[in-house]
Amino acid sequence: MCASHNRAKQNPGWTVVTDVDTGRHTATLTTPTGHSHVSRAPAPPGHHDQPVSLVERQLRALLDAA
Repeated sequence: MCASHNRAKQNPGWTVVTDVDTGRHTATLTTPTGHSHVSRAPAPPGHHDQPVSLVERQLRALLDAA
């Protein structure tokens, strides 16, 4: 969460609900007008959400062999 949103959530009428059930920290901010915005933490370093491509596997093999 950026600094301005971190400060804004402390103003009257704003609510923040946090959740870690998905494995990643999630914060849902609700504005005084009722609009909700979801902020999710990025994946931890070294964690891949997408499969590793053939080129990445080949590059890793070359780097490991060096």
